[in-house]
Amino acid sequence: ISGEEINRANSGNILQGLIGKVSGMNITTQSSDMNPQMRILLRGIRSFGQSSNNQPLFILNGSPLSFGSDQEAGQQVLNFINNINPADVEDITVLKGANGSAIYGPEGVNGVIIITTKKGEQGEPSINFRNNTSFQRVDYRNDYRQRQFGLGAGNVDEFGVGMYDPTSTYSWGPAYDGSMVPIGNPDENGDYQMVKYEDTKQARRFLDVAHVIRNNLSVSQSDERSSLYLGSGYTIQTGLLPGDKQNQATILLNTSRRMGKINTQMNINFARTDDDRGPDLTDVLANLPSFIPVLQYKDYENDYWSNPNRYYNGISPYQALANRRTKSTTNALSGNLSLEFKPTPWLTLTERPGLNYSGIYNKAKTLPVYFSEYAHTLPGKETDYLPGVGDYSGSSTSLNNDVILSTVNPAGDFVIKTNFGNTIRQNFTKDVRSGAILAIPIYNVAFAKVPANITEIEILSRTISVFGNAMLGYKDRVFLEVTSRNEWDSKRAKVARGKDLYFGANSSVVLKEASPFLASLDWLTTARFRASFAVSANMNIAPYQFERILGLWAGYPYGDLISYGFDASKNPNPLLKPEKVFSQEYGLNLGFLENRVTADMTYYYQKNSSVILDVKNAFLSGAPTIDNVGAF
Repeated sequence: ISGEEINRANSGNILQGLIGKVSGMNITTQSSDMNPQMRILLRGIRSFGQSSNNQPLFILNGSPLSFGSDQEAGQQVLNFINNINPADVEDITVLKGANGSAIYGPEGVNGVIIITTKKGEQGEPSINFRNNTSFQRVDYRNDYRQRQFGLGAGNVDEFGVGMYDPTSTYSWGPAYDGSMVPIGNPDENGDYQMVKYEDTKQARRFLDVAHVIRNNLSVSQSDERSSLYLGSGYTIQTGLLPGDKQNQATILLNTSRRMGKINTQMNINFARTDDDRGPDLTDVLANLPSFIPVLQYKDYENDYWSNPNRYYNGISPYQALANRRTKSTTNALSGNLSLEFKPTPWLTLTERPGLNYSGIYNKAKTLPVYFSEYAHTLPGKETDYLPGVGDYSGSSTSLNNDVILSTVNPAGDFVIKTNFGNTIRQNFTKDVRSGAILAIPIYNVAFAKVPANITEIEILSRTISVFGNAMLGYKDRVFLEVTSRNEWDSKRAKVARGKDLYFGANSSVVLKEASPFLASLDWLTTARFRASFAVSANMNIAPYQFERILGLWAGYPYGDLISYGFDASKNPNPLLKPEKVFSQEYGLNLGFLENRVTADMTYYYQKNSSVILDVKNAFLSGAPTIDNVGAF
């Protein structure tokens, strides 16, 4: 898939640009946020355990984008993908089958998505500028919520008609009739706010029209020995909720140089994102009765009925947005260096170290709301809303190094290609969180009213693997390839490490060239048959699942004491294994009339025989409470 095709609809990020482009790929947006949570599947799921990660592996310029193999690490990668400027993408290749696990390890069992960024263009220096502007609004065409009845708790009169209740939060009242009705409780003078009892649809206008303005500038040049591509981007974005905004700056550097028998290539991608957002008000707006004039409550500081002491139910949505804000800064860095040494025409030695880093800091503030003495007598306003603060600092670092020895051996009509290599990958994650209710509105945990809640987590994991593959080709018509890989993963207990062997084979035949009859058909442009199988695994083992974890527990050993102890609800399993997955695939590709019409038919089968699930073993029995027991 070319970068131009991904950017054609100005989707805003790479994943949204892939929607509808590849058969068997399912990409769903799980929120309407400025950086929406995404979910991506290739040919469905392969596991259904509690910590299962069914996400494909992403490769950026030859190096894996990975912070681990569990579900949480998978979501980190999707957030990292949002920091790559779509304008810098040259093309994306999607490997749907499980054969990617033999090349890239068990993380490739769910498929592989290979992202290649742009390189320098041959000739004179080229300078390009592009601006994309897009707008977004909520589509209410499928909004089927009732808009005929107002406030009521479900009580009915003698005629079976719902009774109006101005303090209810439910819409079981009588039908709208256009009359003036009170809402909420009376103010300190005994007066009610009176509104017209009819559908206003004002809640639909509460949300803004979001916009994204993306500016991209790139410089590129290349010659026979070197190339340079420098791309930069700046994005200004607003959200659907009033006040939400985000700015992002990106820069990409791709360089290469050939020096005799040595080829070097370096790429660095950096992105910084700053955002300011309020709380999610989806439920508030969804449950707001349609006759409530919500747009009237925007000026909650000066408007009489918008004041928190008189607002009909708690505080207004506008004040909720202003009182709870979270400001975040995210820095994302990825890069690798590729060194290729070609001592002979048939032998190549490649050394490729890579680094991925993601760091985020956010601060959440909750402003206080102090109700009047009279308002304290009203439901939902009995106590003041106290100030609060929450701080989060998290970083994830992934170091990856590949050493690959490649050979190409022509022998008449045959050609033999081999690759043998070693991969070392290390992931480190650290999260520090703190939160507190404050005595005074100075937003620092040092001013906590009660002891602050503070947590810190560090996780270090390492994987070492060796792999190899051999491919035999005949006249560029018939191909056969076998692959194998063995892993040593620190997330497995020492007694089980080094026993994870994955292998596979695939073959393809260019029928158009292999068959004289098909070659004689002018209307048939291409015809290719392929078949493959793979024995791989899904590494859904979370760190420390094979050993007991010492923690600080309240009420241990008894009473109000706090002491160190082990989690009494879980027993580890030192023999826990990756989830074995067997897959096979058969496919036929056809192209007609100079490939103006194409057809791609695939049959595939996959079976997971050892899904990791929680099991109901009594803790005191010592038996593991997690095991490989599922299959599908």
